[in-house]
Amino acid sequence: MTTYVVLLTGDETAWERLTAEQQASVFAKHEEFARLLASRLAALDGIALPGHRLPATRAELLARAGRTDEALRCFATAIALCHNESERAHLEARRESWLAWRPA
Repeated sequence: MTTYVVLLTGDETAWERLTAEQQASVFAKHEEFARLLASRLAALDGIALPGHRLPATRAELLARAGRTDEALRCFATAIALCHNESERAHLEARRESWLAWRPA
């Protein structure tokens, strides 16, 4: 039987239902994902582009890395710089979705 695990937060994971091997796999994937996000964020450092796309990209990466406060600041910057109504609406929706996931 194959078991698929979706890790939302540590509190929501049924750790007792996972074998030690499955738990190790979850942590390894999480660490790999964290390293990937860190490398992508580092790649953006020092890049200067006009417009909203760079802060929007940074916002998404920061949010996925769990750095929600920084992400929300980048979303605010991207929204302020965006002149396209539909793109701005998308950015506002993304910001709101991350606000809903923000830890209390």
